[in-house]
Amino acid sequence: MVLDTDINKDGKLDVITANSNGNNLSLRMGAGNGTFATAVALNAGSSPVFVATADWNGDGKLDIAVVNNGITTGSYVVSILTGDGSGGFGQISNVDIGNTTVPRGAVVGDFNKDGKPDLAVAGYGNNTIPVLLGKGDGTFEPVISLTGPANPQSVDTADFDGDGWPDLVATTSIAGSQNVSVLLGKCK
Repeated sequence: MVLDTDINKDGKLDVITANSNGNNLSLRMGAGNGTFATAVALNAGSSPVFVATADWNGDGKLDIAVVNNGITTGSYVVSILTGDGSGGFGQISNVDIGNTTVPRGAVVGDFNKDGKPDLAVAGYGNNTIPVLLGKGDGTFEPVISLTGPANPQSVDTADFDGDGWPDLVATTSIAGSQNVSVLLGKCK
């Protein structure tokens, strides 16, 4: 999985790649002319498969959420790498999303409309969409597991029903059949 973002807010796109076999991320800082600096490896956990950025701890600097497949450990976690604003990352904290989830993808949104970023994960292994509601300090409320479609591969968010609340859409592929499921968001 590859993500383009401006991690150090210099107006130039940077690239982050999840290296599942290497158990790390590759961060390449963009020069703004289509070239990139040499990759810097970031520790990411066991078998990272997806990355997303947001200001998880509310300090105004982008942090990275790494969705780890954990095939070799049997532990499925989202690792949060705290950004320093210049492309460096420090503290890593892990959020367990369940030992039968087998995550595939994720999306950032504000699902409870509290102004703090949240994360929804496509839980392929148990047909769920684990949702991590951010507290704004780099930590999360206990995981909420929404019943999803069978074997979700990816997840995205938008307000599909126009009620002002973010909804989730998940895609799945089973025995050659491709399906899309929408989970409508609602107020508390």
